[in-house]
Amino acid sequence: NLFLSREWLTTQLGRKHMANALLVERAPAARPLTADALTSALATVCSLEDYGLRLVMQPEQGYLSLHSRAVVLETSEVEVAREAAAECGARSGLTSVYLATSMKNVTDPDRSTEIAYAVVAALDPPPEFRFTSGSEKTIDRESVWLNQWTAQDLGAHVGDRVELSYLIPSRNGTYYTGTEQVTVRGIVEMTGPGADPGLVPDFEGITDAKRIGDWHPPFPLDLTR
Repeated sequence: NLFLSREWLTTQLGRKHMANALLVERAPAARPLTADALTSALATVCSLEDYGLRLVMQPEQGYLSLHSRAVVLETSEVEVAREAAAECGARSGLTSVYLATSMKNVTDPDRSTEIAYAVVAALDPPPEFRFTSGSEKTIDRESVWLNQWTAQDLGAHVGDRVELSYLIPSRNGTYYTGTEQVTVRGIVEMTGPGADPGLVPDFEGITDAKRIGDWHPPFPLDLTR
């Protein structure tokens, strides 16, 4: 192990006033302190920010999104958020996003331009998209909807097969590439939920960059593509 000044480390990481753990010592003369009692006491003073969470208003689409500093929400956080929404009489939905390192049309490669670094989103339930062609209420794991821009770049039509490549992290910190082929079932208009930037949470090093050349993600990136 390596021991450092906590003040120096949090400054370097840009995480001042944050910690990985909170240690509590009970005075010898104090009454017995249980973990449940301490948890209950902390719950009365902790805010979403203390848990690394924040609510973001998406006014154009009329919804709130819950974001985590860890990017991915824990199962317990999702369950509590959905319970809170139900108590308020609001609907809730789940969104998962991932970055495909490349996409290409394998049905007709001659009319396709390979796309590097495209966001893939899985939505449950899916929003009320408008389609320029094709249309299905739901899609299975071997199907996909493309937005107009992506379909145009890929030269893709409903029924075409598209291949996605993506990085898979390993336990030793390296990455290997996985691939999947899916069938295009619809082309989504770039309006309303089809052009909603709120579907992608803030990701430091990517969403705060003005262009792809300024990306600094925690995974391998080939900016020459």
